[in-house]
Amino acid sequence: IVDLLTQEHRQIEGAWSALERALKRVAKGGDADLDSAAVAALVSEYLGHARYEEGVFLPLSQEILGRNSNHMAALGISMHMRHAVPAMLERYGHRI
Repeated sequence: IVDLLTQEHRQIEGAWSALERALKRVAKGGDADLDSAAVAALVSEYLGHARYEEGVFLPLSQEILGRNSNHMAALGISMHMRHAVPAMLERYGHRI
């Protein structure tokens, strides 16, 4: 399960990287050439991944790690930090 989720994370990150610049321009009200099929594929991949992660991985993790609340807390923190640290470095890295 972990290998599959990791592989999916890498695929989603790659798809996002290919679209990120154009999507940020659109989000700011600008014009951009977007491949609608690539956007639809990213959305589909992400939704499928999220459903699997939330429907299979997290309940299984809760069952296994829930036997010790410290283990579940550590999983939550590590998942949060995986996203928070890169965002903080991107935003404040030049000042850290």
